[in-house]
Amino acid sequence: FYHDGLLTGDTNAPSTHGMLTEPADMEALTETQLEIRHTLLIVDDVEMNRDMLCEIFRDEYQVLTAESGQECLKQMENSEHPISAVLLDLMMPGMDGLKVLEKIQNDVYLASIPVIVTSSADEAEYSLKAIELGATDFVSKPIDPVLVRLRVKNAIHRREADELRAQNRYLLVQKSEESRHQNELRYIAEHDPLTNICNKATFYHKTRLMIDKDPDTAYVMIAFDIEKFRVINDIFGHDEGDRLLRYIAQRMQILYASNATYSRIDADNFTLCLPYNRLAIKHRMQENEAELKEYDLPFEILLVYGLYIIDDRTLPVSIMHDRAEMAKRTVKGNYVKRYAYYDAKLRQELLDELDIVNNMTASLQKHQFEIYLQPKCRLSTGEIVGAEALVRWNHPTRGVLSPGAFVPIFEKNGFIMKLDAFVWEQVCILLQSWMNRYGGKPPISVSMNISRVDIYNPALVGTLCSLADRYGVPHGMLELEITESAYAKDPKQLADLITELRTKSFPVEMDDFGSAYSSLNMLKEISVDVLKLDMRFLLGNDQDGRGGTILSSIVRMARYLSLPIVAEGVENAEQAQFLSSIGCTVAQGFFYYPPMPVEDFERLLAAHPIRPITDLPDSFPGAAVRRVWSIDGDFSLMLETIPCAASMCELYKDNIEILRTNHEYMAMTGDSPDRVYSTDVIMRRLAAEGTMPYLLQLFHQAFESQGAVDGEYKRVSENGQIRRYHVKVRYLTGDNVRSLFFITYQPILDGGDTP
Repeated sequence: FYHDGLLTGDTNAPSTHGMLTEPADMEALTETQLEIRHTLLIVDDVEMNRDMLCEIFRDEYQVLTAESGQECLKQMENSEHPISAVLLDLMMPGMDGLKVLEKIQNDVYLASIPVIVTSSADEAEYSLKAIELGATDFVSKPIDPVLVRLRVKNAIHRREADELRAQNRYLLVQKSEESRHQNELRYIAEHDPLTNICNKATFYHKTRLMIDKDPDTAYVMIAFDIEKFRVINDIFGHDEGDRLLRYIAQRMQILYASNATYSRIDADNFTLCLPYNRLAIKHRMQENEAELKEYDLPFEILLVYGLYIIDDRTLPVSIMHDRAEMAKRTVKGNYVKRYAYYDAKLRQELLDELDIVNNMTASLQKHQFEIYLQPKCRLSTGEIVGAEALVRWNHPTRGVLSPGAFVPIFEKNGFIMKLDAFVWEQVCILLQSWMNRYGGKPPISVSMNISRVDIYNPALVGTLCSLADRYGVPHGMLELEITESAYAKDPKQLADLITELRTKSFPVEMDDFGSAYSSLNMLKEISVDVLKLDMRFLLGNDQDGRGGTILSSIVRMARYLSLPIVAEGVENAEQAQFLSSIGCTVAQGFFYYPPMPVEDFERLLAAHPIRPITDLPDSFPGAAVRRVWSIDGDFSLMLETIPCAASMCELYKDNIEILRTNHEYMAMTGDSPDRVYSTDVIMRRLAAEGTMPYLLQLFHQAFESQGAVDGEYKRVSENGQIRRYHVKVRYLTGDNVRSLFFITYQPILDGGDTP
């Protein structure tokens, strides 16, 4: 019943949250102080639970107890002291907590008393139903004394504040003796001062009257707002924002003058309730879009809608509105889908999310989150060269959950930062154990994920350094994976973070490269150590080879940038063979091994040879490549000023491709750039028949000697003539997969001499 470790017998101990003061000694309280204390009614069918809750609240509240739903209602109606709040257990025999809430909501006076329900973590659906029935808040068992005291205290304070505001409004009306003044005050109390349409409270009241008056009509609740309204305020000022809000309100007054209710809830949030007609509603949305395109503001104004078809008229109007808001949130930021309906699927998603949230903290404390490792393998041999740390949740009721079931929720509520820190520490502990086992150095490095939320944590670098140093793990053995999509949101902050991480010797991998829109610009602006290719390029139908062409180009570009590549998501032999053929050397995916528990991974390490990923040559030397491709560097200057035809070529397997030429080359050959750089023209197609084997031999000799060789080259010009050239092939940089060469050409005259 109690939160672990908190029931120590001393409930007067100071709160670690620093938010509750020590309760006063009961004997020291005067009679006046006792009289002004709030009265709390505790309802639970288990005597021990009632006693424990009384122990928590006895120093701060006048405590009453009830052991059943019937007794609860009786005490609420007949109590000598006004009841300030009710702490209600949902699961009771006979009249359970939900039935009690239904009775309370049907009584105007009782409905004003805040009710906080208690339930077990596995009773999430009951908690949600209780909130729908008007419960103010809920507390999950085991009960945390600090948390339950705060929630009761906040509920009472909110009720008192609402009563005070209501009393103030009532007194204002009472003070107005003339009918005109009374009407004015009533109008002010019921309407939004900016737009002059109904405020939330009045909307709820009028909507209830409208629905009850016409029970045979199907109604729909619609909540909508303006996409990026804050941007409008920032760019054009609040006066322009207010003008837009008034325009929308005026349009609602024209369109829904009868047979509908409407309101501005707050900020840019509007709502309306009207008879349900799907086609008419869709048509009206299209009309709104067309009207807003004509609005005199140089900004695209878009509305986003959530709709709830009212299938339960007994619900409070506030709950109907909440359901429409829930549906709206599912399409916020979606520029393709502009509206969504609340349905059973959305309700189930909300229940699942509530279950995830209710269990996350306790599961982390109980180490129910487990590290899984997925090997990174050499494409050519299958040798293990590294691993990526992933996480699985051994959920107490739902079994093993993959990250897709909980990570998006954790990113939304911020819990991902705690989970990431847990994973990082577990990886450091694992590497420390490997170091002890393998003589002071881990056999392989392990990569860990940095979420988008972590990027905004100013303590991130310090946390990683502290963990690595605490467990004696070399920073270079902890590879940090940052998703490429994070670049689009805040490129400067991400660039600064990566620079700081690399300064601390942490290798940085750009994860899911190629899946976002910022790939090329990101490579120019940010220095990383490894690219992880997104294999989605090869998913689905790729019969025309577009996906493969893109992957091949990325691999080639990465080699020029001196960036090692890891292909993730490799699922079959065909993909692995293709990746190997384009020069990729490392991959991970189910074709090799699925993610596995640490124990299984360690058995795999013991049974298979290990080779560090750093031994794999899959990129050109960075300095050499920068010299070759620099627009205004020494190589470009030499290429354009050398007094002969010259080109730069790449050797890949048995293909020689021309990458750059100078002006003299075009003038000497008589070719057009379109022919030389055509997508289907390589040097093989420019060479005369029988010449290519000899030319390849020259390139291989230059590669083996790491120098220059001379020879003769017969080439077919654009007009079909065969011309002979004396060529000097000079090796620049590269490896046995791809190499760069510099070639100079001198025409051989008919007599056999060069000019």
